[in-house]
Amino acid sequence: MKQKPVQCVVLGLTFILPSIAFAFQGQQLKVGVSVTGGCTFEDGTVQHAHFGSHLAGRPHSPVAANGYVEFWCSPGTTIQIGVDDGQNPNAGMRRMKGPGPTDYISYTLQHNPQQAIGGGPGAATRVNVDFTLPADAMLNAAQGEYEDTVTVTANE
Repeated sequence: MKQKPVQCVVLGLTFILPSIAFAFQGQQLKVGVSVTGGCTFEDGTVQHAHFGSHLAGRPHSPVAANGYVEFWCSPGTTIQIGVDDGQNPNAGMRRMKGPGPTDYISYTLQHNPQQAIGGGPGAATRVNVDFTLPADAMLNAAQGEYEDTVTVTANE
C-alpha cells in the first residue's frame, strides 16, 4: 500500500513541472542609444565686457573692453563662430542704448577664433570678443548707463 501514494506524487509532479517551465518563458527587451555630434555652450563661462566709467563731454582715446564665452563640440566637429549685430544696430554699426530714446554710443568688435574643431568635453573653445569704443564716441553722450547684448553663435 505504500507504493500507491508515492506513485501519485510522482505522477502529479510530472504534470506540474511542464506548466512551471512554461510560466518562466523569456521576453526580449531591447536597449539602445543614438549618439549625435554637436556643440554646447558651457554654463558659467561667460565674461561680460564693460568699458568702465567716463566723464560726459570729455575727449578720449579709443577705449577697449574684453569678454568671452566658452563652448565645446563633439570631437572632429568643425564649426564657424559668429557674433551678431546686437540689439541696436544702425546702418551696419553696433550701438549701445542709453537712457533717452535717441541716446546711443557706437562700438566695434572683433572675435577670435573664427573657426574651431571640437575636441570633446574637457577641450573647451574660448571665443574672445574684443570691443572698442572709437575715440571721442562719448563726447556728446547723455549721462547714464549704456548697454547692448550681442549673441555669439557656433554653427556646424
